[in-house]
Order: sequence, then C-alpha cells, then structure tokens
Amino acid sequence: MKNIEILFDRMYSIIPDKIQKPIGAFAFDKYIKIQRKSLGAKEKFFKGIHYLDIDNGHSETLLLIHGFSDSKDGFLAPAVHLSQKYNLLIPDLPGFGSNEKDPARTYSIYEIGQSIKAFLEGLGIESPNILGVSLGAAVAMEVVLLEPMFPKSLTLVSPAGFFDDEKTSIFHEILEGDNIFCIEGPEDYEGLLDRVMVNKPHIPSPIKLHLSEMLSQEKEWLDKMATDIIGGVNDLSDKEKIAKLSYNQRVENIICPTLIIWGEGDTLFPLKLAEIPKTKIKNSKLIVMENVGHALHHETPKLFSSEVQKFLESL
Repeated sequence: MKNIEILFDRMYSIIPDKIQKPIGAFAFDKYIKIQRKSLGAKEKFFKGIHYLDIDNGHSETLLLIHGFSDSKDGFLAPAVHLSQKYNLLIPDLPGFGSNEKDPARTYSIYEIGQSIKAFLEGLGIESPNILGVSLGAAVAMEVVLLEPMFPKSLTLVSPAGFFDDEKTSIFHEILEGDNIFCIEGPEDYEGLLDRVMVNKPHIPSPIKLHLSEMLSQEKEWLDKMATDIIGGVNDLSDKEKIAKLSYNQRVENIICPTLIIWGEGDTLFPLKLAEIPKTKIKNSKLIVMENVGHALHHETPKLFSSEVQKFLESL
C-alpha cells in the first residue's frame, strides 16, 4: 500500500495545483457521499442546524459534537463502528459546516450550548449519550450543566475549557495572535495536521490541496469564531475573565457518568490538563490513548470507538 501511495504522489507532483484542486474537490465530495450512503446517514435541518441522522432502530441515541473548524462529516469514520449499536445524531455546530455564518451573531460557548440543547429538546430526544471533541467537548459540558439530569452519559474527548497557571494550551497561543486553524496555504495545512496528530493518515495530494483551500478561505471567519469563543479575553493576566471561561470549577456540578479520553501526544491541550476533570468530576473515568494526538477520533477511529462503546455498555 505504501508503494502505491508513493507512486501516486509522484504522479500528482507533475500535475499543476490548479488542475489538482478540482480533482480533489470532486474526489472528496464523492467520498463523503459514499460514506454517508454506506452508513444510511440522512442529512436533515432543524432549528437552524444541519445534521446527520443515522437511525438503525437502536434503543439508545449518541450525540456527537465536533470540534473547532470541523463539521459533522468529521465523525464519518468512527460512525462506521458506533452506528452498529447506537442511533447517531451528528450536528454541525452553529457557525461551522453547512450552518449559517452570521457576522452579527456572537458565537460564545454558552450560546452554542443553548442552541444544541434547544435542538435536542425540539427533536424530543430523551436521556441521550453526549460525546464532544475539543471545542465540542466544551459545548457538551455546557449542555450538561444547563440541565444536569438531561443526559444519560457524557464523553469528553481532548476537551477544551480547562486551564492551569502555565501557558500550555492553544488558548494561550490564540491570545498571543497565533491561531493554527487560520491557514494561508498547503504548508500551513500540513503544519496543522502535524499539530493535531501523531500519525497522520495519507491524504492524496489533490484532496489535501482542496481541504487546504477550503480552510484558507475561512481564515477570517475562523478568526472571528475564535474571538467569540474565548469570550472577550484579550489579556493573559485577566484572571477574572479566564475564570468565567474555564470549566475547572464548574465541572464539579456534572453528575452523570463521564468518560474522559485524552491523547498522550496532544499538543493543543496537553495531557497534564486531564487531571482537572478527572479529579473534579466525581463519576468519571480517564483513558489515555498512547501514540495519538489531539484529533484521535481521526487518527485511530476504530480504537477510539471501541473505548466509547465499552464505556457506554458498562452503564
């Protein structure tokens, strides 16, 4: 397989980028459609939110909430495994994916959490299992804290929202003017992949160029989203505002069974931050996955899904 990848990479290297990009756009769109069809995923729209509904008639529902700059399709790989035992609801977060991008709207974590809670209640979903990745984990915590008795369980994957006294997380990088998601070209995109994964999957050059262009076109919007999400904090010395943004203390109010999954090689939210939710959430369990980074659901979807399933089956 490796030799085939090398062969194709050499072939693509002689094709101009302007030709590769439309090839990549077509191939990626086709891939998404095939994956959705194989899962029986139906794209729907409700209360301003585009989402995927994978209903295989199971007794329980699992809500999957993606991270910053990602979309509902970022869960297609783990959905292959998770959909075997759970109905899946996979929304685009407000301001991301296919959802409206309103410059006049403030996309705070609280506001996003309110939208997701209203979305679930409007659909009549009772006692869902809620899983969030990165920013999505912070949103998941917000949903649970808005109504602690609502979910059956909570899974936090590489969660945003926890802080220590050292400048260790991507939050601090953003405050210092360096947002790794605001890219300008393929080299920046490659750097982003290096930051979020330990073992990057092979992505054919045309698709990588397409994904890079898509992300670079959203640079200004992602900068706005980051500003909204950090809640007006613009100075690392502003302890009061940072405390309001933090979940360090608030997670003590989470009472549902909680699984915390962290990648050993996470450079966005280093592993040492995992001690905060582990010690503050009473009914919680921490799993550290070795040799993976921040985006572990992309990096090792099968193993990731297995850990989630074991947790849910233990309830």
